[in-house]
Amino acid sequence: IDRFIHISLKQQCMNRYMVQSHRIRLALVTVLLFTFIIGFGVSSTAAAGGTDVAVTPNTQTIDAGTSTTANVTVTNANGGIGAYNFSLSTNNAGTISITNVQAVGQATTSISDDGSTLSADAFAADTADTGSVTIATVTLLGTGAGQSSLSLTMNSLGDESGVNYAIGSVIDANVSVRKSTVIR
Repeated sequence: IDRFIHISLKQQCMNRYMVQSHRIRLALVTVLLFTFIIGFGVSSTAAAGGTDVAVTPNTQTIDAGTSTTANVTVTNANGGIGAYNFSLSTNNAGTISITNVQAVGQATTSISDDGSTLSADAFAADTADTGSVTIATVTLLGTGAGQSSLSLTMNSLGDESGVNYAIGSVIDANVSVRKSTVIR
């Protein structure tokens, strides 16, 4: 009987040790998994950060009947530009008209019939990873003498890993159109 009690006590100790060992391993795996998930999330969201967007150049003068271009530029990319959605509009279509756009990535663009508004939505863009990045070049036509602003609305902007940028300042532009002079 003593031997039986001794074996039984030994087996109970082993069972407790196994249960305790299993709990420790489970806790360790949970901590490691949690650390991995948190670490991955922090490293991927920290990549994009914040940036400003601008219409460049921010002032220009053209003659009526001539064309020029303006760029939609991300001023401080950190992780490239992978996706974006923006609109650009003029407050005076009698002065300038948006006639064309070249956008990076797989872009869907539309220009209103009167040339006053442009919309662009793109993904799969592959740009420079850092610094100033142009995401679209817009062609403008001077339609009549006067002043007009180009107002940019950046709805969304993401890096090449799919992480959204925090958009800081949005810098618009002004275009002056001079009366066309015809030389005879």
